[in-house]
Amino acid sequence: MTLDLPKTTKALILSTAKKSPDDPLFEISIQERPISTLKENEVLVRIAAAAYNYRELWQRKNQYPGIADGSVMGADGAGVVIASGSTKPDDPIVGKRVFLVPMRGWKSDPRGPEEKI
Repeated sequence: MTLDLPKTTKALILSTAKKSPDDPLFEISIQERPISTLKENEVLVRIAAAAYNYRELWQRKNQYPGIADGSVMGADGAGVVIASGSTKPDDPIVGKRVFLVPMRGWKSDPRGPEEKI
């Protein structure tokens, strides 16, 4: 059985524009974005649940480091792996339920970027 993979996804995108100079929040919009070809060690997850947390609020207030115009928002989510960039045929991760771990890999500062605020 061959699974037809999606070519695009909807994403919540941050714009550094504001409705007015007095508005404390950057604009956000839902946009259709292409899904790039998976690389080795990457997976494609069909998201079933996502969260809008303080991290996203801080991004909209320009209080989170490293955020640029056009950034995709949303770090917390859960879903099912529908494809893998693995060179192994029949990668066992495909079909597994997963949750996103946005803080993984922050070896230089395990407390996260919040310390820079």
